[in-house]
Amino acid sequence: MEINKINRSAINSYNTIKKAKAADSSKKVSGADGKFDSVEIDFSQSLESAKANIASRLAAEANIEKIKQLQAEYAGGGFSVSTDEIAKAVLGE
Repeated sequence: MEINKINRSAINSYNTIKKAKAADSSKKVSGADGKFDSVEIDFSQSLESAKANIASRLAAEANIEKIKQLQAEYAGGGFSVSTDEIAKAVLGE
């Protein structure tokens, strides 16, 4: 296969960059004493706080007594909702 009009300067630049990256990746970065610094981040407290916040908002929105009343009606078979009421609830009326 023959390739005509090769841009030699682009190939040389590519090879130079490739060699420089290989040399950089082989070097180890360390402090004066040869030890590495590390950082550990613990998000568990933030996650627990966010969970508690969401749970408290949901609990505030839910009326526990109303839920228990609806559960009792549904379990007893006395729960009926008309299609008009469902449509009004969906439409926000």
